[in-house]
Amino acid sequence: MADAQKVVVVDTETTHYKPYLAKILECAAVVVEGSEIVQSFVTMSNPGKQALVGAEEALKVNGITIAEVEAAPPAETARQVFRRWLAQVGHAPELTSFNLAYDIGVLVGNRWLSHSETLYRSGDCIMLQAQKVMGPAGKLRQWDDGSYKWPSLAEAKAFFGIDVKDVHRALADATAAAKVMIAIQRSKVVT
Repeated sequence: MADAQKVVVVDTETTHYKPYLAKILECAAVVVEGSEIVQSFVTMSNPGKQALVGAEEALKVNGITIAEVEAAPPAETARQVFRRWLAQVGHAPELTSFNLAYDIGVLVGNRWLSHSETLYRSGDCIMLQAQKVMGPAGKLRQWDDGSYKWPSLAEAKAFFGIDVKDVHRALADATAAAKVMIAIQRSKVVT
């Protein structure tokens, strides 16, 4: 990442762990310029009562309540707010997240982003970047084929000494992922 390049780190909290079944309950993003977080965005989203059927496990994990979802703007309104915010960030910033395949899959599947936008804008997955640093450092299990397990965001935060509270909420997780990305960039300068 070049010093002046803008990177938008996104995170979603959803109704399901499979992106093709997930509806967005909360979406957040932070803008990183160089090694600083310079802007943030968060919105709740109400995907409708039908989307919440079977979402009890996800709600336990992310701590979002039914009352919060019911008070949130409808999904289409939240989507439009996110798209307006992303447009004002500037021309085609790089998009990434801790688990890029999941979050981009959710954003495309819910039509918050188009497939062509993600092909044009997608950056490197922060989780896979962390794996490349943490695995050789002996902090991740190594599989028989020589590869390493994927780190969780909690493992990456601990490895890089990042203290961000309120886990499994979109803004806290986007902020933590951005700080992991910055720490990885700094470690590449040192090594």
